[in-house]
Amino acid sequence: MLLVASHLVGCTWMNDGQGSVAVASSLEAAKAESLAAQDQIVALVPQELVLKTNRSDKRSLLNCGDGMYSWPGGTTLFLEGEIDRQGVLDQVATKFEAELEWTVSRYDSAGEPNLELRRDDDLGMIVGFLPPNDSFDGYRFDIDGFSACFPFEPELGEDY
Repeated sequence: MLLVASHLVGCTWMNDGQGSVAVASSLEAAKAESLAAQDQIVALVPQELVLKTNRSDKRSLLNCGDGMYSWPGGTTLFLEGEIDRQGVLDQVATKFEAELEWTVSRYDSAGEPNLELRRDDDLGMIVGFLPPNDSFDGYRFDIDGFSACFPFEPELGEDY
């Protein structure tokens, strides 16, 4: 559920309709900025509850238009035990609201609270919890990141 919402949100903020697109200097810089923001968010989750961490190291790029692309990487924490989901999201919101370059929006998806974090250069994160399912009986804390757009000429079918 978060993946679909994050994909749609990521594409909408890359271009403001006026033809201007936020720019990162390179794929490497954009990816590093996205992963650094994800690390700041992960640090706010009680680490004793984390069973496993999955991180996207390579992904297909999203086209921003005019030879510009965004890197859509993410991090998922598989959690055990009781977790104050709203409390964790409140900590994330408070941390990013205190930084002037970030805008924080709250919304619900499938009955779960979520956050959209967007930095002035259009680096963005969708943050929320995914409920237990058939493949994992605990909550998952999901961060879907979208870098600022950067100039690039990708090869068809390659992940970066």
